[in-house]
Amino acid sequence: MAEKKPVRDLSNPEESHQDESRVIYPQRLSEEERKILEDAGWKPGDPVPENLSELLGSTSAELPEDHPLREVLADGSGDLAEALEEAKKQAKEAATDAQFQGSDSVKDALKFARDQEEQWQKEPEVVITDDDEPEDKTTPDKDKRCPRCGFDTSQTDHIVVEEEDKTNYLQCVLGGKHFKKEYDLLGGQLQVVFRTLSPEESDACYRQTYLDHKGSLSGESPVYIEMLLRYCMTLQLHRAKMGRDVHLFPETLEGWKEQLKCDDPVLPHIKKHVSSVCIRSDTMQRVLAACLRDFNLLVMKLEANARNSDFWLPAR
Repeated sequence: MAEKKPVRDLSNPEESHQDESRVIYPQRLSEEERKILEDAGWKPGDPVPENLSELLGSTSAELPEDHPLREVLADGSGDLAEALEEAKKQAKEAATDAQFQGSDSVKDALKFARDQEEQWQKEPEVVITDDDEPEDKTTPDKDKRCPRCGFDTSQTDHIVVEEEDKTNYLQCVLGGKHFKKEYDLLGGQLQVVFRTLSPEESDACYRQTYLDHKGSLSGESPVYIEMLLRYCMTLQLHRAKMGRDVHLFPETLEGWKEQLKCDDPVLPHIKKHVSSVCIRSDTMQRVLAACLRDFNLLVMKLEANARNSDFWLPAR
């Protein structure tokens, strides 16, 4: 038979037993004390909170106003029942801890934890200032993100808007002309001029891509997007100089129809002609596509600043 826990006299705190969970087991109770505890749900053998015997022997008026158990005596057995349940819970946890702490592995783990805590307390605290803190390039700060799209605004923008670009863009937009920009590629051996499209040309690219996609055996979206970009590039490529060869292309669909002597749909004929004189390899296709992407990003940046009056001040 398991040995009973030692108990202490509730009326004499010095003779009572106290375990690590800070609860006591009363031995001798007066009829009045027993009745108060039993009304709150206490049974013989149950623990009670520490110092509860002294508190039950006193009155609420004798306790300090900020004492945590003053309300127990003042309000009745409701809070006392909660205190007794908490005492049971603490006693059970203490018994479980005592059981597990008898294991060698648990003892070693506890000893290791205590040694680590002592070591951390001995080590001097390192204070990291803003100057010493390493820069985290993988996760940008919240204040460096665009509040609308979440784009990392701390990234270096390689698209630089020059004053000449602003002036030319204003003149073309206000004058109803195509905005153009020249790029030097491959060490100056390849010079290309890209232009913006008219709404009619943009619609024609989407329309022709839809017709090709509808009649194609492939239903993949990447094929649709790639064909759309290629049609746009054949129209946006205004001039190409490759060594001594210079190719100048029309700026309107009507001009293309006259040059190629064909009717609608004219875009497949334009694409075939441009590919035959300029885009003769897949490498050239990717080089021109990358350059066209930078041109379109430049145009998008100019369009995005349409309401920014300070952006256009030097160009007026």
